[in-house]
Amino acid sequence: MSATELQQADERSAREAASGSRDKRAYVQAMFSNIAPRYDLLNHLLSFNVDRRWRRCAIRQLHWDRAPSGLYLDLCAGTLDVAAELSGQRGFAGRVVGADFAEPMLREGKDKARGRAVYPVTADALTLPLPERSCSGAIVAFGVRNLASLGDQTAASALLFSTAGSPNFNDYSLGNATGRVLQVRAKFVF
Repeated sequence: MSATELQQADERSAREAASGSRDKRAYVQAMFSNIAPRYDLLNHLLSFNVDRRWRRCAIRQLHWDRAPSGLYLDLCAGTLDVAAELSGQRGFAGRVVGADFAEPMLREGKDKARGRAVYPVTADALTLPLPERSCSGAIVAFGVRNLASLGDQTAASALLFSTAGSPNFNDYSLGNATGRVLQVRAKFVF
């Protein structure tokens, strides 16, 4: 197969995954596993470094201070930026499970979690290894767009939250041809 044919096959695979095909999970997992060593740099560049401020804002909106000793879930945790930031908040005495299905991403972020109450777990968003009603809250930063089925994921996640818990989803996408960065946030309360 020629280089052009390989590139066309790769582009076709990416289009199929983006359209929500059954191959999306495998495609996204492979992509993030491959870019893990460069992910943080890419995220900062693509968001014009706004990702750092969005993370801090999302953590504030999580209202972890209502249950500072609780168990929190960082879903689609990637390189553990959110988990590390949350666990480092003044007054936070809880634990953070950083779940991601791309293990190389978690490995890349292991230094951020060192010495903190952060527990990286390789897990799919649809099959989380946590008992029902075990989390005080949850956050997804920059991962919603990569889930194979947002409806299934939110339904599965609803069982994890205590009555006080509510997940916070924070994401962005590149906008139109002018290159504007748009933030898309939705708060789901269960």
